[in-house]
Amino acid sequence: MSRRASSQIPLLPLVLLALVILALLPARFLRWTPLLADPVEAVIAPFAQLGSATAHWLRPASDPHANESELLAVLGQRVDKYEQLLREMKGRIDELTAERDGLLRARALNPEVLEEQYVEVVVIRGSSDTASSLIKVKGGRNRGIVVGAVAVYRGVHLVGRVSSVEALTSTVEPITDAGASYLNCVIMPPGDESLLAQGAACQLRPHPTQPNLLTGDVAKTANWLDDEMIDDLIVRLDDDHWPAGSQALVVGRVVRHFRDDAHPLRLRVDVRPVYQPLDRLPKLLLRFPVVRREDQ
Repeated sequence: MSRRASSQIPLLPLVLLALVILALLPARFLRWTPLLADPVEAVIAPFAQLGSATAHWLRPASDPHANESELLAVLGQRVDKYEQLLREMKGRIDELTAERDGLLRARALNPEVLEEQYVEVVVIRGSSDTASSLIKVKGGRNRGIVVGAVAVYRGVHLVGRVSSVEALTSTVEPITDAGASYLNCVIMPPGDESLLAQGAACQLRPHPTQPNLLTGDVAKTANWLDDEMIDDLIVRLDDDHWPAGSQALVVGRVVRHFRDDAHPLRLRVDVRPVYQPLDRLPKLLLRFPVVRREDQ
């Protein structure tokens, strides 16, 4: 009877109680415990090694270098993304700076013309007709654009005039289009810093066979003008048929000069716009007089 009772004494609570007592005892009462460490470790070590080996077999340890490679790849992608965003921001800043400089140049070119409105438009496409170079732009009556508005690029480079306006779009006729009118211009002296009156007058029209080119006679020669120095000179608009705010706009550069065999004393020039083809420019600036309510 006593044996059965003694066998039923719970050992786990007693072991836990002993561990608690040992944990609370001062260190001077536990100096004998290291003597038990080596026998216990000798018994437990084989089972611990077997458990560790089984764990490694069931779930192999990951390669730390592989994780580093994945991390470096992710960081590299982020760096590339931010560098792309930085390039886009710099491009946008350069674009806005160019637009600001263009507006300042346009205003400085004719400072006496105060009643003028500027509208920037995006070029949608050129004309579907291969024989025409008309330019379709995004912006029409909804933005106050009117027929006859002068189209420029980067503030001072003459592109053409608005020939028709619709509700949301407008059509620009470039100065090099086959149907464009003559232009009265001035070939500027070297340096392009003189007054229009000091230039050599010329009358230009679209070239009959070569696109994006103007050609015409030098109507009034100047004392400084010489056949050997005329190429690459700037040509500016000086035409009373165009609005006052468009005078002195850059038409292009002289790319060729020659004399007609039938009239050897007549000097002729070919002029090409600085930015061309005109019907492939990304954006244009339309300039036209401010229309007041009482004028409508």
